[in-house]
Amino acid sequence: KWSPDWPFGGTQLAWSPDGAQLLYVAASPAGNGTDLWLINADGTGAPVNITAAPGDDFHPTWCGDGSIWFTSLRANNTHQIFTTTLADYDNGLRPRNISGTHNFPREYDPVLLPDGDCQRLMFVTTLQGRPEIWRYFLDCPNCYRVVRTERDNNGAAEEPALSADGVYIAYTRRIAETAEIVVGEALNRLVNVQVTDSGANSQPQFSPDGQWLVFTSTRDGNREIYRMARDGAGQTNLTQDAATDTDPVWQPVALP
Repeated sequence: KWSPDWPFGGTQLAWSPDGAQLLYVAASPAGNGTDLWLINADGTGAPVNITAAPGDDFHPTWCGDGSIWFTSLRANNTHQIFTTTLADYDNGLRPRNISGTHNFPREYDPVLLPDGDCQRLMFVTTLQGRPEIWRYFLDCPNCYRVVRTERDNNGAAEEPALSADGVYIAYTRRIAETAEIVVGEALNRLVNVQVTDSGANSQPQFSPDGQWLVFTSTRDGNREIYRMARDGAGQTNLTQDAATDTDPVWQPVALP
């Protein structure tokens, strides 16, 4: 479904909390950019376009209550974070603009904190110039602050991922032409370890038990999916083929 002409690197799969459905990014049949589509993980039924609207929709993620969060360019062609539910879609309700509730709208790549209330999220923002990872609590508007930054390195902090218990954060550190994966303690900005070193690594995702990461790497000259332990040990190419492999995600639970 992915077009190499898109400004993001793939179909950006996202599992539902129960592991039964997948969201993915694909072109709008109306030619209005990209939309979020829903499919059943067992292959039954037809894909459903749940965000059909002018402007690209991408970066989908789910929260435990079934809410769906994503980045969209539908508002003034600016990166903003929206949320919806499948019930809202069924009832014809528009997604809600979360970025419009606070003081700077250019935000993208949302990740929900695994605390169960689906009111607290991290995302990437350019509020201070370079891309940084910030947090925002819907139930605490003043709790809006930086979580990870690479400004001191003239770099960017992007693609945040959280372990299921909320203890660890992984993200992509981009400096000049290099991209590396960094892992740290989510609540301690001073504890960060770069766990890759080939200069071409991105899109980290934690396993459900928090012990492993999958990620994308072009270290072999082609985009491949790798796996490694959380500390960077045992980096292994899982795909090893000539095709483009991208956007790895772990299924949260096993299907019967």
